[in-house]
Amino acid sequence: MTSRQPALRIAFVMLHTSPLDVPGTKDAGGMNVAVRAQAEALADAGHEVRILTRRADPEVPARVEARANLTVVHLDAGPARLLAKGDHEAVMDDFGRALAAELAEHPADLLHAEHWFSGIAALPVARALGIPIVQSYHSIAAPAASPLGDGERAESPGREAGSSGSPARRICCSP
Repeated sequence: MTSRQPALRIAFVMLHTSPLDVPGTKDAGGMNVAVRAQAEALADAGHEVRILTRRADPEVPARVEARANLTVVHLDAGPARLLAKGDHEAVMDDFGRALAAELAEHPADLLHAEHWFSGIAALPVARALGIPIVQSYHSIAAPAASPLGDGERAESPGREAGSSGSPARRICCSP
């Protein structure tokens, strides 16, 4: 960063999957790849980047320095084990409390919530702390009655409420 462009403290919020997981394992897929690439590019540009995720393994350290300016932080919320994607709704409140504690100790200038689970947990924290928030959904939001392809599943029942509680100003784009 130049002296006229101060580095930002950017926190990506990924409640249900870790960017450290290998794509194709656990619940790691395209979102993991996209978020990790964005975070790495921002870190390489000199920003202080953290990816805040739920601890799904008790053996993983609380903080992992992935590269210069990029730290993955594992927050305790629910059991420290892999959960089925639909079971994450039950830990959103705990994750939100852990997120608030992390941000109180290590502030951020901007939050980027990945998937609607993360948005539901992060939005009240962002509002309370006055932090701007960006929301990316990364999913198709298909209702249970939709004709889905092999391997695709309908969204959890909380998705509709999660989408309606998003920030007032939206920029929508689809690849």
